[in-house]
Amino acid sequence: MMIIPFRLMCSLTPAMLFFDNALSLLVVLLISVHFLFYSRAVKFIGPFVLMIYTILSRDLSRFFLIYAIFLIGFSQAFYIIFMSCNRQKAEYQNATLSKDTDGIMDHPMEAIMRIFIMTIGEFMVFYRKMVTSCDRTMMIYIGKAMFIIYELFVSVMQLNLLIAMMGRTYDLISGTQTEWKRQWAQVILMLEFSLNPKARLNALLKYSRPIGISKQERAFVVVRKTSDSLSEMEKQFRKKQEQCMREKKRALLKRRLKLFFSSHCFKYATLMLNVKDHASNHLNASMTVGSPADPICRILTDIIISL
Repeated sequence: MMIIPFRLMCSLTPAMLFFDNALSLLVVLLISVHFLFYSRAVKFIGPFVLMIYTILSRDLSRFFLIYAIFLIGFSQAFYIIFMSCNRQKAEYQNATLSKDTDGIMDHPMEAIMRIFIMTIGEFMVFYRKMVTSCDRTMMIYIGKAMFIIYELFVSVMQLNLLIAMMGRTYDLISGTQTEWKRQWAQVILMLEFSLNPKARLNALLKYSRPIGISKQERAFVVVRKTSDSLSEMEKQFRKKQEQCMREKKRALLKRRLKLFFSSHCFKYATLMLNVKDHASNHLNASMTVGSPADPICRILTDIIISL
């Protein structure tokens, strides 16, 4: 909405056109970053988006705090070296410093930008320019020494340190299998915060279920989950749960069968003891009326009767 007034006033002055272009550029960049925020909930690219956020917020912030100290210090040192070389070169050629010299560090801010470009690999151009500018002065030896120190402490040591920090962050995030689920929950939470309380309550009632008999306490319920969306740890955990459930059912079945056969054999043994005290003709009748005895019950009954 802020772009519309600047867009309408572009024809009035070039400054409005500049503000319109600047705001358009800013909006495009922020929209792309905001799109990455919603991409965190995707299982395939969510961890990588989180790695980018973590590296930018933690690793690069700490690295640039240390790197800025070396960058500012060495840039001003090289600025002094180039200014001294250009001044002596101008005196040797009887020319003014501002017109006839073509130094690559004519300003302290330009020196910072040149040193930063040298950090990412363009150091040969810088070294060649330093040698040609300071070939007739004693500052060439100081410049070479400063160049070697900068390459060792910044281009080699600190860049490798940054790569190691990024690698550690990548290993920590990639080792978490369920990180994308947490990011998915955070995206849902942020979307719910953008709603008013009434719309948020209606959305909550759609995907939640009451807990027990209390309808005020609700929770998210997973109705169905396919096996393709399960990770290896979840598959192993589900397999252990199924095995544990089978063992519990088997133990319960064994206990019930044991109780059933024990009571059955006890009834049969009691029947045999009662029949033993009666006449022999009632024994045959009781055997035909009673339930058939298995060999185990017969052995147990014989032991009980023999006592």
